[in-house]
Amino acid sequence: MITRVRVLLLVLLSIGQVSMRAADDTDRFAALVGLARVKRDAGDAGAARRYFEEARRVRPLLPVELAEYFWIVAGLDPAAALDAGRDVLNATPGNGDVRDRMIAAAIALHDESSVVALAIAGRQVDPASARCSSRLGVLIFSRSFLTSSAKR
Repeated sequence: MITRVRVLLLVLLSIGQVSMRAADDTDRFAALVGLARVKRDAGDAGAARRYFEEARRVRPLLPVELAEYFWIVAGLDPAAALDAGRDVLNATPGNGDVRDRMIAAAIALHDESSVVALAIAGRQVDPASARCSSRLGVLIFSRSFLTSSAKR
């Protein structure tokens, strides 16, 4: 009987610790996202990025938080913007603003294959929009212009 009571007590204590840890993680995540937003609003994009990245290690960001993180990273690091943007587009494929900024990041990185892939996917998601088609047209024009200039 005493052994059963001890086992029950140990089980209850371990369940309590697990639920307290989950609450701690939730509070920590909320605090980190809050700090990221404060730093973003204060103009400190580097600190905002670090807080969002730390929050991502606690738990995955929601689509709206992913978009916030993307816009912060887009102004700092084009390669990281492409990675974060892929996460945003996986959650919200119709987000044309994020797709357009990703295309700009890919252009900054001279990553033509990403520009083409993003533009084609953008046309498939929103065929009525001319944004991705125009980005693709600019890329093709600049490529042909550079090729013809090199031949001269």
